Amino acid sequence: MVPDPALQLLHINPGACGKQGWHKVKTLVRFDCLNGEIKNLEVIELPD
Repeated sequence: MVPDPALQLLHINPGACGKQGWHKVKTLVRFDCLNGEIKNLEVIELPD
């Protein structure tokens, strides 16, 4: 995992969960951050 060197943050694009745009599937991500490591990463598809 390499954070943004300027901000010391990790940027994750969770997908799209709004109603606008060209995305066909609404998604989000859920994960645990333990000791600087990402664990239990899930991509969740939301119903329409």
